[in-house]
Amino acid sequence: MHSNEGHKQANFLKFLRSYFAPAKRAVEAANKLGSKDTSSQAHGSFLESFWWLYLGLEMEYFPASAGILFWSETRKDFLRSFNYFAKRKYRTVSAFTDSLWLRLQSTFKVSNNLFTFDGDMHFLDGSALISQFQTIFMIECHFARDCNAQILSSVITFSSPREWNKLRIRKGRKRRQISLTAVRDALIANGEFPNRIGEERVYAGFFRALEHMMTYQYFFDSLRRNPTVQERDAYLLERRCKEVSNWRLNFYIGDAKERFLELAEDLGAELVKEVKVQKFPLEYEPNSRDLTKYVEGLIDRWSNTQPLVLSARG
Repeated sequence: MHSNEGHKQANFLKFLRSYFAPAKRAVEAANKLGSKDTSSQAHGSFLESFWWLYLGLEMEYFPASAGILFWSETRKDFLRSFNYFAKRKYRTVSAFTDSLWLRLQSTFKVSNNLFTFDGDMHFLDGSALISQFQTIFMIECHFARDCNAQILSSVITFSSPREWNKLRIRKGRKRRQISLTAVRDALIANGEFPNRIGEERVYAGFFRALEHMMTYQYFFDSLRRNPTVQERDAYLLERRCKEVSNWRLNFYIGDAKERFLELAEDLGAELVKEVKVQKFPLEYEPNSRDLTKYVEGLIDRWSNTQPLVLSARG
């Protein structure tokens, strides 16, 4: 893969500014708050920056010399986040894929060497993927830094059943009304990660997650149709990038999928009411289950990344 050192250095500086630095600040803030959910989310984000660094160096998107120096200066910071999860025997560790966790163990416990790419599947023509990698990295970075998305990921992945129930609109058969206006305002305002998480921020994060999953899938559907990109490489890039960020929306662990669908159910009922009140001209009668059914399909596609099965291009 060939890119001049100036471009690589610029890419690396953007990574430090837009991903690493915010993730490190989040860990420092979480340590002051002392909340388990917030700490898990922050340390997870910090480890994610390590995996993006790893993948960016493997693809020669970042300069190797700067990566070596950066690693020597920040290894202890990454090790603290690694130990945060390694010491815990609950589902936080299972949020990460086995291959990523083994890569961390190898890095910190065996070789202490960031540049051990043996065993990873390599791209046939990585040079054709540089601009695509840059695009998907920016998409992921935007989602990772979105406060509402962080809140949604934190509560569906790391919160205890008791903490989750505190946030739920539905209490047995009783339901409090969801303020769609408050949810809309939360989406617009976004803001900082709050000390107390309000339900409107969770629902705003839900919509942000839907947008992210749809954008991500559209990008890779388009990439696989790109005749200048090796089909195997397109599938591999999707798998490797999804592997890094999937912990934020990992519907295979704990109650994450069930919780996400509960949010869809709540919002579906409210949206149907809003449609009826506003008298929107629709060609069909909306049902409160419409959103839930759509989300179920989206989750299935998101959770089942295409395997490396090749087909002939027409």
